[in-house]
Amino acid sequence: MTSDKNDLRVRNTKKRLRQTFAQLMSEKPLQSITVAELCARAEINRSTFYAHYSDIYDLQQKLEQEIYLEFQATLAQVDLASNLSEDRVPLFMLTIFRFLKRNADMCAVFLGPHSDRQFVMNLLETAKETTLVQYGQIYKKASPHQLELFYTFIAYGCIGLLEYWMKNGFVESVEEMAQLSNRMILHGASFLEG
Repeated sequence: MTSDKNDLRVRNTKKRLRQTFAQLMSEKPLQSITVAELCARAEINRSTFYAHYSDIYDLQQKLEQEIYLEFQATLAQVDLASNLSEDRVPLFMLTIFRFLKRNADMCAVFLGPHSDRQFVMNLLETAKETTLVQYGQIYKKASPHQLELFYTFIAYGCIGLLEYWMKNGFVESVEEMAQLSNRMILHGASFLEG
């Protein structure tokens, strides 16, 4: 029972540090954030912080690693073929948008004004490998160059769509975003016609 309490305490501490880190990153660049400021705002002792992280950069790196591993696991769950049907909410996009909503705080950090965007580029590279293979299986006549161009167009469009969704307070549901993005991918501008 004591270890359960300790595990819960550690999870709660890390959650508060993550939330506070995200808030601070929305206000200023990483190099301007101090451990003292982070701990004061999170209402956590500095010794507690140092029990888990060596410094602010270590915190950022570990948060990025958590998100990266979760993203890889998310991509492994579904395949792009689930997006080809208009009859239902596309599973691939639904899974991606659920991941993004679940990690909205960190998405705001990675896409925010004080981010260097390198982490987002790394996520896109990770998705690219899986996606290009699946696109190649779906669109057999497409050349590797065409597939890469298509992926780039979609990936950066989805980043813009995510920024819009976050900026507007996640008004649309995950299901609506998955359906909208899927229709845009499958039909381009003709999606505007209904």
